[in-house]
Amino acid sequence: MFTSKNKIALITGFAILCLIFQPAAFASSIDATLDVPFDLKVGETASMDSVFQVTFLNVTEDSRCPADVICIWQGTVSVEVNITKDGQDFGNQILTLGESDSLALQTFDGNFVRLTKVEPYPFSSQQIQPSEYVVTMFVSRVEDVEPVGSPLQQFKSGISVNEIQCKENLQLIIKSSDGSPACVKPKTIEKLVARGWALDESSIDSFEECAAAGNPVMESYPRQCRTSDGKNFVEEIDSRMMSPESLCQKYGGNWLQEFNECEMISSEQCSIMNGTFKECESACRHMPDAEVCILMCVPVCVVP
Repeated sequence: MFTSKNKIALITGFAILCLIFQPAAFASSIDATLDVPFDLKVGETASMDSVFQVTFLNVTEDSRCPADVICIWQGTVSVEVNITKDGQDFGNQILTLGESDSLALQTFDGNFVRLTKVEPYPFSSQQIQPSEYVVTMFVSRVEDVEPVGSPLQQFKSGISVNEIQCKENLQLIIKSSDGSPACVKPKTIEKLVARGWALDESSIDSFEECAAAGNPVMESYPRQCRTSDGKNFVEEIDSRMMSPESLCQKYGGNWLQEFNECEMISSEQCSIMNGTFKECESACRHMPDAEVCILMCVPVCVVP
């Protein structure tokens, strides 16, 4: 016979077990295929032929440059995943986009998992909730990819152009027709560039040429492109075609829609906006109830 205390203990223990195993019981799982990219939300698991399982646990860091901000560094995003194969747990792994391409890949037991995308992309005015993140990745066998000697295959697997490896005594070039990579002998590079078959990165002098060469483009505003030798190009946007609000935000200012004013920009930037620059306006100028303003004055551009 169970006493009341035994019944309470039994019920309590059963409830604790339910809480412990509840996440596993209700974990979402999708079917995936080797070499084919798949998307996962936080907590979801991709299963390949009941052999591989990849679970997206969380985003551990997201320092990517917001799309509406100009940054000198594109930033990184790191996600934590759990990998199992044939019931063997390979533990939690961190995959990172935005730095070395090798950080976006993790090998395990003759296979690798590669992270290719993390969405949504950040904006300065919006905070991404953990449940909103979606990652794109794929699993492949190591022997299916030749890390050296097949530049196009490396490129298609998600390796950036600047980090593609060539066999010994060969050098990397970019085809001018489609921006794809190729490895050729050094003595033939000059001929290929002269014929227009290949791009000469040393002659790149614009954002458009940098992007056409397959270099990474940072989704800031305006967009930026960096070449393999460290040159940085910013996309030129015709200021005449932009609204005052867009220009104000482009220059890092604070736009006051009701008053057609842009705070915290320079006189030169105000001139481009065809506005009237006031170097030190009261920060409380639009607060009629403020008897004494203790805030510092601010530079203001008044746009007609």
